[in-house]
Amino acid sequence: MYITAVLVNLFEMYMSIDSDSYNTEYNHIIRKSSVYIGTINSNMEVYEAISQICNTLGFKGFILIDRNRNVDRNEERISIRVPAELRGQIQDRDLDKLARDIFYHSRQKAPTIKSAHVIDNTSNMLVTLGKDKYIVLLSDKANSLPIPPNSLEAILQKLLDLDREHRLRSRLLEIVLALNEASDPKQLLVKLYEKLVEFGEHLALAINISSQETIVYYPENEDIPKIVADAKDAQVLGHILKSFPISKKNASQDSIGTIYVLVDSVSASSPIYRELLEVVELLLPHLYVWVNKYLQVHRIELETEKKNLIFNASSDAILVFSDNRLIQVNPAGKKLLGIDQVGEHLQDLDKICEIGIEEILNLESPSIIRIETSIGTRELEVRKLEPENPNDKQKIITMRDVTEQRELDRAKSNFISMVSHELRTPLNSILGFANVILSGATGPLADRQREFLEYIQSSSRHLVQLVSDILDLSRIDAGTFTLHKSKVLPEIIAKQVVSQLSGLAAEQNIELAFLSDKKIPKIEADGRRVEQVLINLVGNAIKFTPPGGKVIVRVRNQGDHVLFSVSDTGPGISEEDMDRIFERFYQPIMNPQAATKGTGLGLAIAKSLVEQHGGKIWVDSTLGQGSTFYFTLPIKT
Repeated sequence: MYITAVLVNLFEMYMSIDSDSYNTEYNHIIRKSSVYIGTINSNMEVYEAISQICNTLGFKGFILIDRNRNVDRNEERISIRVPAELRGQIQDRDLDKLARDIFYHSRQKAPTIKSAHVIDNTSNMLVTLGKDKYIVLLSDKANSLPIPPNSLEAILQKLLDLDREHRLRSRLLEIVLALNEASDPKQLLVKLYEKLVEFGEHLALAINISSQETIVYYPENEDIPKIVADAKDAQVLGHILKSFPISKKNASQDSIGTIYVLVDSVSASSPIYRELLEVVELLLPHLYVWVNKYLQVHRIELETEKKNLIFNASSDAILVFSDNRLIQVNPAGKKLLGIDQVGEHLQDLDKICEIGIEEILNLESPSIIRIETSIGTRELEVRKLEPENPNDKQKIITMRDVTEQRELDRAKSNFISMVSHELRTPLNSILGFANVILSGATGPLADRQREFLEYIQSSSRHLVQLVSDILDLSRIDAGTFTLHKSKVLPEIIAKQVVSQLSGLAAEQNIELAFLSDKKIPKIEADGRRVEQVLINLVGNAIKFTPPGGKVIVRVRNQGDHVLFSVSDTGPGISEEDMDRIFERFYQPIMNPQAATKGTGLGLAIAKSLVEQHGGKIWVDSTLGQGSTFYFTLPIKT
């Protein structure tokens, strides 16, 4: 009964149409419409579901038809999709006529046809799914529907919604694959434009990545960048500008950029542009990955460019080795060493140095070497640089020509040594005579005379110590300083120092304590110089610790070395002072009353002596909580 009623309605509709008008309208559709026939992928879940419905209802298959209109150009495109197994059974001309008939009748002012009805005086069933979207169920004979038409429509609508989502994701995959080929934001927009322009020609894209300028891509109109200048969602100069934050979850708080889609206001009302925005929104997580990767690569490129500038502009020679070959050398290195090309084996470079390159790579950093050049013997300071990646097997060394600097240092050291020697004799004489007079050998002294002589004695001792320190440093700088090493017990040296300075600590009302591990092995060292280092550290601790404080001297066994430490409860040292505490003549003002009693050379000498033994020295301190000075000496040298 239902099928009969539909047939009657269709017959009456056909009879009411004037044949001339039909031909005119039909020809108009032919001229203004383009039909595209494609194949449905049989692997789609939607395809399988609709096929199952067709089999259940007695239909042999189906086709999908939809129409996209371009109002601006007065054109339309009819898309027909046919299952692969039916593609060869149906003629294109039949599909073309079927689609044009459907859309011709849909444009007439005939009575509204039910959503599910028979078409073409055949047993085929047409189901309308929204505006300009249809599904045609194909059949060899007419059958009555076992379910209500509206139920069939709802089922098919749901399936087509899934189909649309699948097509969007398939298109999304194509776009993502294309985006992966882009190497910069401009190429990204070009690739994206090529994939999205099918949604409509009135399209422009722009992207803004953190800390970079906004890039706009619109092949046809050079004025578009002006529209995107104020990047906000708005209608600007007849265009709709829509922005999307490039983030993981479309949230502006973790955004690393913005993508802009610009369309003319007329086209923006078309459903196809709404689909365009939906595709862009689905793309955002993928754009986030691309932009994040681009920013990382861009950052690496900038760092590499900066390193290359430093590498080429450096006045120091920089040599990079890998697999026992020289793989890179900067211009300063080529000039200094006379190297014309890279790739040479280490043994081929030995001729330029007094020792082999392989030995240089194993030297302590920094070290001084000599090379013969066309202008004579040069002294170079060699430093080894550690690669940023610990797994990197490359070895990098720098060489700085310090010939003139070292000659000046030697001249300065010789001058200081000569002056110090000349000063030492009269200073010792002054100190000796002051001691004799103070002892009463020349007769009784008035209180005023004794006060002046004690001041002379104190100042002379200070000057003698200063001269001794300067002589030590000059000998170290000149390379004439010699350690007299022997097997010594570290805890015995430390105990002797504590015993020597216990009287000074008692005068200042400071507790001086000594702690040591039970088993401290002997070390090979210059006992007198180790004692000198400890006297300097313990003396400073007593000097800067307020009355009632405490100084602790510790000696510990650390396996391959012995660790000495001197802790105090003094005022502490600031981070700025700790960076300079071992510089010559540097004195942090921690105790104004004691600051004038030192030479500013004690810690510099201590550092040199420890390093001469192959050890290390450092300080750990917090303002207001005291300080601890550490130094290590190797057990075996």
